Amino acid sequence: MLNLTYPTKPIIFQRNNQGYALIKFSGISDTAVTAKFTALENSATDFSVNLPVSSNAFQANVKVPQGLYKLTVSNGTDSKALDYLGVGEVIVWSGHSFADGYGIGSDTSPLAFFTENFWKRNDPDQYKKPEEVSRYIDNIRQETARGLPARVATQIAEKLNVPVMFYHCAWGGTRMMDWADSASGVITGREYAGYKPGYDTAGYPYRILGETLKNFVQETGARGVLIVHGDNDRDKQFTESILVDGWKRLIEKIRQDANFQLPVSLARSCIDPDFPEIVRSTNTAITSNPSMFYGPDLSQIGASYRISDGLHLNDSGEIKVAQDWTSMLISQNFFTANPKPTPTFAEITKIVQTTAAQIKEEANTSVAAIALGLAFIAILAISLITKFRWFVALVFTLLVAGISYLIGYTNLFKKSGS
Repeated sequence: MLNLTYPTKPIIFQRNNQGYALIKFSGISDTAVTAKFTALENSATDFSVNLPVSSNAFQANVKVPQGLYKLTVSNGTDSKALDYLGVGEVIVWSGHSFADGYGIGSDTSPLAFFTENFWKRNDPDQYKKPEEVSRYIDNIRQETARGLPARVATQIAEKLNVPVMFYHCAWGGTRMMDWADSASGVITGREYAGYKPGYDTAGYPYRILGETLKNFVQETGARGVLIVHGDNDRDKQFTESILVDGWKRLIEKIRQDANFQLPVSLARSCIDPDFPEIVRSTNTAITSNPSMFYGPDLSQIGASYRISDGLHLNDSGEIKVAQDWTSMLISQNFFTANPKPTPTFAEITKIVQTTAAQIKEEANTSVAAIALGLAFIAILAISLITKFRWFVALVFTLLVAGISYLIGYTNLFKKSGS
């Protein structure tokens, strides 16, 4: 008998700065269990680890070095396998159409993985039910992705030789201010590509990013967030100070939802010279907030790197931006900044143990209260009886004893049973 209860699906975890991740393994088995890690893509070396079994169950943190593996868990009779399990870089990816993945290029490293984009042009109604977003974590896949996210993930994977996973949270046609305002709960009534009535009150477009940070990132950890915005914010109502405040609100909400000060890298993007405040405000966001990193300045990329609309990147533009962004992240030590770690059983065990200790302490207190109450009543009863007030003493003793015991008994089981 063997049942692997975690992990149950192929997945990539964030490595720490020592080059490994502590990954929770749990399951049910009637005999000793071995987890075998077979390296893939020459990104690691094979190894095995024994998982202790107690009372037909196993639960342990496994120190897994960075790399991509095929996982096989066996107890000698039965086995369970995952096509891959990786430890490398987990990136949250967001922005407007440049980040949306509908670009020209499609070269992808075999070490690059993506969630399905949490917003799809052909299925915007999916966001009317926020619980449906969770289904996309089950669709992490290795594929020929398109556009700038494919290019950047490929560059990072090739430069670092570790698995890279992108949580894809971009939404083409949106403004940075749409994300900032929805992150702050501000209802603006502004429309954007794919917008439908009710999206603003439901918290979109930011909600797709928030769901990722509050749920998926808590499971896998993450290195940080990469964002490209600017070109769609060309509106003179968005003064430089408003844009700076928008970035600040967006960054603070990202870190609040991640429950961690995730590093954030911003690409500067506005080709229109009539709106210099857009790039300036992005630069200010980078310099005025903690744990920020420069991304490439797309406003400096000329027409030879863009398609006929003069805005979106062509094949050469995607390659250049991906190379520049990756080089900048490496040179700024982005990949040695503190990442959001994976959760471990030690954290969960500590909570359980603390709860158990509190219950025990409360139970002991209740028992002590009962004992002291009964002792006091017994002494009072003896005192009264010795004076031959036996009838009054008996009634008083039974009444007080009953009330005291009932209070202590109820408190005891209310605490220990909660």
